Amino acid sequence: MINRLATTQSEAQKVSLVGTTRALAAAVDAELKKYAVLGYSLATSVTLEDDNLERFRAQALDAVKNLPGTWVVVADAPGQQLLNSLRPFGDQLPHVVPLAVHQRAFESGTDQIGGVQIGPVARRPALGVFVPIFKGGRPKFNIVIGLDAGGFAKVLESQQLPKGWVAGIGDRDGNFVARSIDNDRYVGKQISSGWWEASQHSDEGYIENLSMEGTPLVSAFSNLKGSSWTVSVGASKARHRRSETRL
Repeated sequence: MINRLATTQSEAQKVSLVGTTRALAAAVDAELKKYAVLGYSLATSVTLEDDNLERFRAQALDAVKNLPGTWVVVADAPGQQLLNSLRPFGDQLPHVVPLAVHQRAFESGTDQIGGVQIGPVARRPALGVFVPIFKGGRPKFNIVIGLDAGGFAKVLESQQLPKGWVAGIGDRDGNFVARSIDNDRYVGKQISSGWWEASQHSDEGYIENLSMEGTPLVSAFSNLKGSSWTVSVGASKARHRRSETRL
């Protein structure tokens, strides 16, 4: 009887972890799509069609004025930034990064999500949503919606995880975009090997792995199909076992 109750408790936690992970994946996906929609909206601007980047900058600033930690970049086909709303118009600017994502947006003809890195202009952990623009069938611009990685830490906070649980968001390169514990320490660093390896073989799963602190966890993970990102939610294995013992 006790063993049966313990199994029931274990299965209940598994269901809870999987459900929470799916909810987190949906929240992250919705956040990314919000910025992709913004990029596509800006891409229709007639000022871009007319190559009037100074006027476009004013439109871009207006579009992100109520979105803290968000900015707009316009890069040409080779990847040179022509405009960055964080800097005055006419300032000398670096090439957009990561260049591979910039090129992939043109190759795919659709929006692409970059990984977290220190932005060359923002100078803090950031990522970009790349929206390609074509003229005469040829690549012309990429509209890049720049985002502070810290915004995704707030997405984790909104999940209100139970005590002893930990959650993370990993980018397409397997680096932390955000983590519910010690976020500033881990953002941009490699996610746990157990989670990363599992996410490369399945879009969703339930695993036993170690946290970044070395704590044994039981975890669920789910991959975001549109962005190649992955999310995971784990619970302390020791806490889980204690709850079974109390039965």
